[in-house]
Amino acid sequence: MLLPWKPRWKPVSVLTGFLGSGKTTVLQHLLSLPKMSRTALIINEFGEVSVDHLLVENAEEKMVLLANGCVCCSVRGDLVQAIRALFARQQNDEIPPFDRILLETTGLADPAPIVQSLIGPALAHYPVYFDSIATTVDATNVLEALPEHSQMRTQIAVADSLIVTKQDMVDEQRLQEVETRIRQRNHRASLTRATNGEVPSDLIFGQKLLDPTASPKEMRETVSRTLSAPTEEAGSAHTDGIQSFVVIRDEALEFGALQRFLRALCGYQAQDLLRVKGLVKLRGSEKSPYVVHGVQAVMHPPTKLRRWPTGDHRTRLVFITRNIASADIENMLDGMASGFG
Repeated sequence: MLLPWKPRWKPVSVLTGFLGSGKTTVLQHLLSLPKMSRTALIINEFGEVSVDHLLVENAEEKMVLLANGCVCCSVRGDLVQAIRALFARQQNDEIPPFDRILLETTGLADPAPIVQSLIGPALAHYPVYFDSIATTVDATNVLEALPEHSQMRTQIAVADSLIVTKQDMVDEQRLQEVETRIRQRNHRASLTRATNGEVPSDLIFGQKLLDPTASPKEMRETVSRTLSAPTEEAGSAHTDGIQSFVVIRDEALEFGALQRFLRALCGYQAQDLLRVKGLVKLRGSEKSPYVVHGVQAVMHPPTKLRRWPTGDHRTRLVFITRNIASADIENMLDGMASGFG
């Protein structure tokens, strides 16, 4: 059912990072920024993040108002229901209006199920769009912890922004080693060093790849960040099989071929398709690309842009996978484009 008021589209971003990596400090800094005052914050449990100094009053058992104008709610179960509840309470004037939603995960969380909820059909009639994943990385222990913890490796691999924390506790040589190692796992994300959690809010909000209201300039900036990074994989020999690669095609695809390809992706080792995102050139619509975004077995419906954001009008799809060879994806796409499969 469509909501009965005229909504403004609201970005939803994910702040993740392994245990002790500094998410709390980054989050507290973000909440102190005036431009973040109309934010709805969803955290797994209040015990995960210290917001007591910002607390104004209890709105209900799982939702509170913060002194900086944010709304904070605690969720142990259904994320979709939490977002729906935020809209319902805003509509009933029970909470202040909010312009964006920030999801803070636990340290052991896999971001994939969260993104699946955001791009899947459950929120299709709500004015939200998935914006980005930001991952905090602890400079003091990431080199030692990476081989031991698959959750950490996945959180780094799927990020749009990597935030290196606790840089003041290590020397420059260590920092460079940390950045080299995490760049081997994700060379497309922006990388920022943070002191005391101080990062600009546009690291968290501003990707806009799925923003239905993004201007051509904003889309150009997004494409530059997301799709124009080097295609080669720096240090791609990962023991856990995680890699990223780009599939590029000059020829336009038939819409039916794109649909078959996306369905095939969802059915082929879906648990190891960590992320796919990019622009597709379709036959009959060469002047306007389609945005594709998917996580594991969930694909966002292809969305048509008003025009190409840059002069590069090729299909460009970025894949982040685990134990899936780029040749398998390329062969699958070529087969669908040829009418097979």
